[in-house]
Amino acid sequence: MALKIYSLWRFRLSFRSKRSTNIHVLPHFMNFTELINWTVFF
Repeated sequence: MALKIYSLWRFRLSFRSKRSTNIHVLPHFMNFTELINWTVFF
């Protein structure tokens, strides 16, 4: 649970700091969707 919150916070932080460049945001977004898939799976 703590890891999920940390990943959400890190994703939001990186997205906010690199909003102008979609190239940097895309890998974080892929990790975010993968995190959601694992959360739904478990």
